[in-house]
Amino acid sequence: MIRALALGVIGCAGLGYAINLGLLLRRLAAPEEIEALWDIVLPITSYSLLVFSAAAWALKAPFADLSGAAAVVVLLVVVLLIVALRKSLVVTLFQASRKRKDASD
Repeated sequence: MIRALALGVIGCAGLGYAINLGLLLRRLAAPEEIEALWDIVLPITSYSLLVFSAAAWALKAPFADLSGAAAVVVLLVVVLLIVALRKSLVVTLFQASRKRKDASD
């Protein structure tokens, strides 16, 4: 039960953050700067499935046996890590190209 509660809290917090980030991106970023799949769709889907997994564990759903649910959680964490690493790479490359342009001016 503690595992389901912790997973649910993490999923809800991440879901709220991803939705807030999506709304901020729509308002602050230019349309060509937004990569909807990486910035909005994958994080919201992953956090939603984490909340679903937590609910399945808490309610002891028949399809939520320990090995299957743990595999889903591991897969979702890997997806979130890939999204975060890709976003870090994009930001790093953007900063490096911006500094290079400033130096040439």
